[in-house]
Amino acid sequence: MIIPASDPRRSSAIALVAVIGCMLLANPSFGQDTELRWKFSQGDTYQAQSQQKTTIDTRVEKRTSRITLDVTLTSEWKVISADDSSASIEQSIRAIQLSVINPANATKSISVDTQSEKRPAKAARKIAKQMKSLVGKSLKFSITDQGEISKVELPADFQELLDSMPEKSPIRKAFDVAKLESLLKTSTILLPKKSVKTGQTWNIASSEDDQLSKLTGQRTAKYVGPKTVDGKELQQIDLALTETPESESSAAQPTGGLRGFEWSGKYWFDSGDGRCTRSERTSDITTLRTHREMEIETQVVVESVFKLSPQLDAS
Repeated sequence: MIIPASDPRRSSAIALVAVIGCMLLANPSFGQDTELRWKFSQGDTYQAQSQQKTTIDTRVEKRTSRITLDVTLTSEWKVISADDSSASIEQSIRAIQLSVINPANATKSISVDTQSEKRPAKAARKIAKQMKSLVGKSLKFSITDQGEISKVELPADFQELLDSMPEKSPIRKAFDVAKLESLLKTSTILLPKKSVKTGQTWNIASSEDDQLSKLTGQRTAKYVGPKTVDGKELQQIDLALTETPESESSAAQPTGGLRGFEWSGKYWFDSGDGRCTRSERTSDITTLRTHREMEIETQVVVESVFKLSPQLDAS
């Protein structure tokens, strides 16, 4: 059908075409499929940095207290072997920073930096010695082109070092193979097998451990589209909780257990280089329990940031 030049619909059609054209010019990938795949080459090296800030607020009757824990782990990733679908990575610890702030008990507050030559405070010397003994130690893991991590292994010397530490040592617990595997898995997400369009969503199975309870719930990833970050085009993925998890202890404690749980995050992927450049996650857990007829409410907020950048000088 030919629309006469005088017909108002002709102007509307032209305007619509112009709008679509502007969208395509501003964003060439608009409406196109985008492939999200990790790419590795043998010998490639990266700097990986995991930062985690945990804030614990406890309320007993009218009294409240807060403990803040900050941990930063800086490592080097070296690609030992790679093919089109997976890679074997050796991760070597380069530095660890730890800060614990407990206003209610100053003797429990510590600050340790393995790169600092300054002698730590007396309360932190034992843990500082254990942390420094980990620098230079390596572990191995496998990662698929979808970002699925598996086969996390600690070499014998690493495991022997952990075994030599006291059983209740927080460093021993934090760096056992299960915790390290959990840290690696929360740094990335499972990418879809097929290319995605802007606005497309997919489910990602996830589980998170903390000192209060073991929680599992359904998470959803949504491909937002390309975003310019620091002058470079990256693919942004938003993460959200779509199914509220239940505490294992809730059934046993009708008057207590989980009171609230929130989880969200963002994930930036460089589709050209084939790697995640940054991911952010936040979880907010509130529990309530009764002890000696007193209600104890605890809120734990965990903010995690992971960064991965190439090291051009592999030497």
